[in-house]
Parts: sequence; C-alpha cells; structure tokens
Amino acid sequence: MTYPERTSRLVSVGTIHPEGLIRELISNTEQQQASMFQRGMQENPNAAAEFGARMRSRPPSPDDTFELAALRRLAYERLYPESIENFYKANWPPRPFTTETEGFGFRIGEFPPVQAPTLLIYGRDSGPFKPETLDGIWRWVDGPLTLRVLPGVGHGPHTQVPEIVTPAILQWLQEE
Repeated sequence: MTYPERTSRLVSVGTIHPEGLIRELISNTEQQQASMFQRGMQENPNAAAEFGARMRSRPPSPDDTFELAALRRLAYERLYPESIENFYKANWPPRPFTTETEGFGFRIGEFPPVQAPTLLIYGRDSGPFKPETLDGIWRWVDGPLTLRVLPGVGHGPHTQVPEIVTPAILQWLQEE
C-alpha cells in the first residue's frame, strides 16, 4: 500500500484491509468484541507480561508431532511479548472509534490503494476479524484481487489448513 514500487505481488493470509477494520469498529459491536485482545494490549499495563505467561505455559497441541511441539515451545520461550503490545499500541485503531480514528497510519478515506496483484486468504471463522471487514475490499485494491474465504477456518489459515493454503499460494504465484 505505502510502497507500491517495492511490491510486485502481495499475499495476505489471515488478515483484512485496515480500512474495513476501522469502518466496522465504528458501528459493528461484534467487531468491537472481537477486538478485545488488541484493545487489552493497548489499555492493560500488564498485557504483555500476561500474554507472555499464557503463551509460555501453553500445553502442546495434541496433533503436534514431538518435533513441532519442541519448535513451538522454543518459539514461545523466545517470544518478546512487548513487541506485540507495542505493535497494537502503535497501529491498532484506538477508542473511541469514529471516522476520524487513525489506524495503521491512516484514517478512513486516506489509505492509498494497493496497486499490486493481491491474494487474500481469509478464514471465515476468524476471531479478530469479522467477515464484514471484507465488504468493499475491491475499493482499496487497484491491482487484480483474488479473495479466498475458507469456511470452518479461523485466524491462522496457514497453520490450520496448510494443505489448502500453501498450494493456493503457489498456484496463484504461477498464474500471475
């Protein structure tokens, strides 16, 4: 968006366009509720420490192989939760939500259009982003847009259904 000369193609997995997010935060109570984690990161002074403790005490997933469980444990040990907190403080739209609310550096109507061909893969059951955030996405992407909505998939399609996401990305890259 902000560096079109540096972006020949864009693949977005598990995210949405920030203008749709801000618009929905203004009037969609479901989206406001879905954003409680992000708001907590902005407003709770202990958010980073609590998040880090939760991640580090997380039990392995029953589906993980021994190797994958060990990699996840190592990643959680190396996690710097203040970086996540700082991301939300610097970028996530703060309350109160209005048409003047700034998020990710812009307000509604100010976001530059994405010029690169874009593949957006979205889990229909995403926790942080309600489906309405996708409404009108074609208005914010001037390049060709491919939207893949995966039913029964949440916020992390790349980890939940890599057998669908990875081939979809590879196929899209070959088509462009």
